[in-house]
Amino acid sequence: MRHLRVPAASAALLAASVLAAPAVRAAVLPPDFVAEDAAPGAGFEVPVCLAFMPDGRMMVGEKQGRVWVVKNGVKHPTPMWQSQAEVLDEADRGLLGIAVDPNYASNRYVYFLYTVDPDSNGVDDGSDGFGRLVRYQTSLADSNVVDPATRTILMGTGWRDAPIIGSPSHTVGALRWGTDGSLFVTTGDGAQFNQLDPGGLDPQMFGPQRADPYEDIGAYRSQNLWSLAGKLLRLNPANGHGYPTNPFWDGDPKSVRSRIWAYGLRNPFRFTVKPGSGSTDPGDGHPGIVYLGDVGWTEWEEANVTTEHGGDNFGWPCYEGFGVHFTYSSTTPDHGGCDSLGGYWNPNAPKPPLMSWHHANEAISIPPGFKGNASVGGAFYTGSQYPSMYRNRYFFADYGQSFIKVAVTDSLDQLVTVLDFATEANGPVELVADPVSGDLHYVSIFDFAVYRIRYTGGQPGNNAPVAVASGAPTFGTPPLEVSFSSAGSFDLDGDPLTFSWTFGDGFGASGPSAVHTYQAFGVYDAVLTVSDGQGGLARDTVRIVATGEASFPTTPVLDAFDRPDGPIGGAWVDQTSGLSIVDSALVQGSGVPYSTTTHASGPYGPTQEAYFTIASLAPSAPEYSLLLKLQSTSSSAPHLEVRYDASLSQLYVTTFTPGPGYETRATFPLALASGDRLGVRAYDDARVHVFRNNALVAEASVAGWPYAANGGHIGMAFGLAYPARMDDFGGGTTAFNTPPVAGIVGAADSSFYALGDTIVLAGVKSDAEDAPAALDGHFRLFLIHNNHFHIEADVDGDTAVMVPVDHEDGTGVYYEARYWVTDSGGLRDTATIRVFPETDLEPVALSVWPAAPSIYTPATWTFQIANHGRMPTRRTTWRLVSGGATLAEGDTAIAALDTITVSVEVPPTLAVGGHEVRLALDTLGVMVETDETNNAANLTITVVDGPLAAGGAPLRLALSAPRPNPARGAVRFDLDLPRAAGVRFEVFDVTGRRVWSQGERAFAAGRHALAWDGRAGEESGAGRAGPGLYFARVAVEGAEPFVRRIVRIE
Repeated sequence: MRHLRVPAASAALLAASVLAAPAVRAAVLPPDFVAEDAAPGAGFEVPVCLAFMPDGRMMVGEKQGRVWVVKNGVKHPTPMWQSQAEVLDEADRGLLGIAVDPNYASNRYVYFLYTVDPDSNGVDDGSDGFGRLVRYQTSLADSNVVDPATRTILMGTGWRDAPIIGSPSHTVGALRWGTDGSLFVTTGDGAQFNQLDPGGLDPQMFGPQRADPYEDIGAYRSQNLWSLAGKLLRLNPANGHGYPTNPFWDGDPKSVRSRIWAYGLRNPFRFTVKPGSGSTDPGDGHPGIVYLGDVGWTEWEEANVTTEHGGDNFGWPCYEGFGVHFTYSSTTPDHGGCDSLGGYWNPNAPKPPLMSWHHANEAISIPPGFKGNASVGGAFYTGSQYPSMYRNRYFFADYGQSFIKVAVTDSLDQLVTVLDFATEANGPVELVADPVSGDLHYVSIFDFAVYRIRYTGGQPGNNAPVAVASGAPTFGTPPLEVSFSSAGSFDLDGDPLTFSWTFGDGFGASGPSAVHTYQAFGVYDAVLTVSDGQGGLARDTVRIVATGEASFPTTPVLDAFDRPDGPIGGAWVDQTSGLSIVDSALVQGSGVPYSTTTHASGPYGPTQEAYFTIASLAPSAPEYSLLLKLQSTSSSAPHLEVRYDASLSQLYVTTFTPGPGYETRATFPLALASGDRLGVRAYDDARVHVFRNNALVAEASVAGWPYAANGGHIGMAFGLAYPARMDDFGGGTTAFNTPPVAGIVGAADSSFYALGDTIVLAGVKSDAEDAPAALDGHFRLFLIHNNHFHIEADVDGDTAVMVPVDHEDGTGVYYEARYWVTDSGGLRDTATIRVFPETDLEPVALSVWPAAPSIYTPATWTFQIANHGRMPTRRTTWRLVSGGATLAEGDTAIAALDTITVSVEVPPTLAVGGHEVRLALDTLGVMVETDETNNAANLTITVVDGPLAAGGAPLRLALSAPRPNPARGAVRFDLDLPRAAGVRFEVFDVTGRRVWSQGERAFAAGRHALAWDGRAGEESGAGRAGPGLYFARVAVEGAEPFVRRIVRIE
C-alpha cells in the first residue's frame, strides 16, 4: 500500500457499517496500557481527524465533511459543522484536518482543511479537486456548533489559490500550530499514485477556469516553489498570508513562495510541532521543529524533521528514503524537473529523512527492524503518567501495518533508537495528545472509533486503587435525581484518592459522592474514576435507566366501551367471539377459555404502548393480556404479549414467533386489584416497561426477538376471565415530552471582563413540543470567589445584565451565569457560561548573573512578570526549572496592566555544561487567561567549573542584578572585570535626573562589589531617595554601559 486509502474491498463494508458497527479488535499494547473507546457508541462514519478544545472537549472529523463535538465521552447530537456537498469525499480525499485556535477562549476560532468538490453537487465521482482551508467561529449560543455567518476562506478560494489534486490520493493533510501561533498546513503533490506522473495525465484539471497549465508537471510540483502542492506551509491564521520570516518570502504575503516553509514532499498526511521548541514571537522566524510523516511510493516510507528556520527540501520526487529516486530523476517533464535543483524556484539541496522504512524488507530499513507502507506522523507524549521511557518521545504510526512506534531523539533531533509500542491498531490515521490529561488518542479508521491510550500501572511499586461505585435509584422517570457514592473504594498503599464522575449524559462531577439529575430518557453508564496520584487508576460503572415517561399513558383511550350491550363491535377485528359489551364495560363470556382481539387502528410506531383498566377483577382468571407490535391484525402474527395471571399474582413477558411459538422473556410478581390500570410500553431498543396505573412496576428486555425494533398493531386477550369487567382500552405511538434546549448569547463561555464593562445576557430557548412563549426562563448570576460563591442576582425572564466589579483579593474570582428553561411538562435544560477577569501573564527579560554560573557559588536570576490584562491577577505561582529539577519557585499577584521584577538567588545545583532553564508562570493552572500560550520563557546557559579563569580573572564582563530588589536601604551589585578598566557608577530617576554618582574609579581585573546606599546625592549628609523607580548605570571603559532597574519602597 502506498497511499492512505480505505481498501477497495472495504467499500461494501463501509456502507454496511451505517447499519451495523464493525467488529472491534483491541490494539496490542505494552503491559499496563489500555486503549479505551473515547466516545462509546458514537457511531462515527469514517473518522479521520481529531483536535481538542481548551475545556477538554474533543472534535472528531469525518471524511465525508462533518465534525462532531464529544464531551465526557458523549457525542453532541448536532454536528459542529457539515458540508458534505462541498467536500470531495472520494478515496483518500475529503475532510482531513481540523484545528482549534490557541486563543480559542477569546476568539472562538476553529479551522477545517478539506478537498473541494468543484461542482459541489453532492456526487463524489472521482473528479479533480483542490484544497481549501476555512475558519469559523463557534456560536455564541452553543459552542458545540459553528456560526455559518463567520466563515472565512484562508486558502482555496478557487483553483489558482489552492493546492491542486488530480489523484485519488496525495491530497491535503493536517493542521498544526507553531509555537508562535502560526498555522502549519501540509499538502500532497496531487499527482497520480499508481504510475509515474511527469504531467499530462490530468488535462481536464488545467485551463482558463481551472488550474494554471504551468502546474501540469505531476509529482514535480513538489520541487517547485511556484506551486502549493507537496509543501509544508506556514500561514498567518488571521488572513492565510505568509510571514516575512518564512524562508522564501518574496515581499508579497499572498504569493505562493511567501507561504512555503518546506518542500519536496509527496503526501505529508500527518505531522506535529515538537513541544518546547521554537519562539513565541512570529517575527523570530522560529515556530518550532516539525516532525512529519511522508507517505512513500513503491518502496520507502519517511519520517522527516525540519530545521530551525525552515527552508528544507525533502527531495521528492527526485529523492526518496536515503537515496536517489532513479525513475523520476531520469524523467524530464516540460519544466521544473530534477535538473532545476539550485535555481530560484528550487534553491536547496535535499535533506535526508530522520527514518525511512522499506515496504517489504525490514532488514534494509533505516533503522532496521520494521517495515510498513503508509507513514503517519504522530505526536509527542509530554505527560507524566506514562513510564519515563515514553516521556517527551515522538510517537508515530503506519496506517498499512497498523503499528504505533516510539522514536527516541537527542537534543539535536537526531535519531537514537526506535521502540515498539502498539500493533493491530486497526488503521491509525491520526495521533494527538490530550492537552488536559496528556494521554495520547488515535483515530482507528477501520474501527470507526477514537481510542485513548491510558497507562494503568502507576509508578513502580505502586498499587492501583480499587473503585466501588453505587447509585440510587438506578431507574425511574426523568427528571431523575440519582445519588452516587464511592463508598468502599480504597487504596492498598494508603495513597490519598481523588474521585471523578462522568454521568453518561455529557455531564460530570468530582468528589467521593455526587448528585445528578437526568433530564431525558435513556440508558446511561455513570463511571467513577479513582486516581491515587501515582499513576494508578481504577473505574467502576453504575447503569442508570431513565425511562422517559413524563406520565403514563401518553396516548388516548381508543375504546371506552360506552355503547349499548351486545357484541364487542367497534373497531375490533380478528377473533371477537366471546367478547361483549355489558353495562358499558367489556366482558368475556362465561366458560369461554380464550378470547383475543386486535384494534383496527394502527399500525403504530416502534415505541408504542397499550393499556386497559380492570374495572372488576376476577381473582381466579389466569390471563389478562396486552398485545403489542402485532405484525398484522391477526393474533397468529408475530407479537409481544404481556400476561397477568391473577390466580398466581404473576406477570409474564413473552414473545410469539410463528414456528418457535411463545418464548417467556421475564416473570415478575405482581398484585392487581379492581380499578387498577395495566399498561405496557414497548421500546424500539427491545426494552419493555410494565405499569400499574402511573407507576413503573417491572422492566424486561426482548433483545434477540427479530421484531423488537418494529412497530405494529395493539390488542388484548383474556382467558377464563368471567365475570371480570374491562374498561378504557387505549394506546398508540408513545408521545414523549423531550427536554427544552437552553442557550445564552451576549457573552461567550470562558470570555473575559474588565471594570466598566456591562454585559447584557439574553436567553435562547426552544422545545420540540412547546412554543417559546410557553417556556419559563430564569437567570441566576453568581460571583465565584475562592471556595465559595455569592448569588448576585435572580431574574425571572430571558434577559439579565452583569456589571462586573473588582472583587479580587488574591484567591481568584470569576462570574458564572446560569439560564434555566422549564417546559410545560416540568423538564428543564440549563445553559451556563463563565466570564473571567481579563488577565494575561507573560515572563519578560529572563537573565542570570553571572552569565556563566559557577558550580561553587549562587547565581542571581532576575525576570519580570507582565500582566497585559485590564484586571488584577489572583495570587499565582511561578517556577524556574531545568531538566525536571526545580531551581526556585514563588508566588505573586500583579495589578492590572502592570509589570513586576523578581530577583532570586539560586544555590549552585546544576552540573558543569549546557542547560536549558525554563521559567513557567501559573504552574498550578489556576488562572484562565486571554492568552494561555505565553506563560513560559527559556534561557540557555553554560555552567562552569569556577567563576574565574586560570589566571584568576573572570571569564567575561558581567554585572549582576541588584539585590535586594525592591529595597528599603542599600542596593548591591557584583561586577566581573576580565581586565583592568575605569568604572563609573551612577543612579538616575525616571525623569533622567542623576540622583547619585560615585565618580569614575580604576578597577583591576577581578570581581568587585558596587553599592548604592540609597542617598539622593553624593554628600555624606544627603537625604534618602524617595520611593519609586530608579535606574543604575554602570559604565565600564571600552564597553557598552550596563543599566539595571531598582525599585525603592518605604
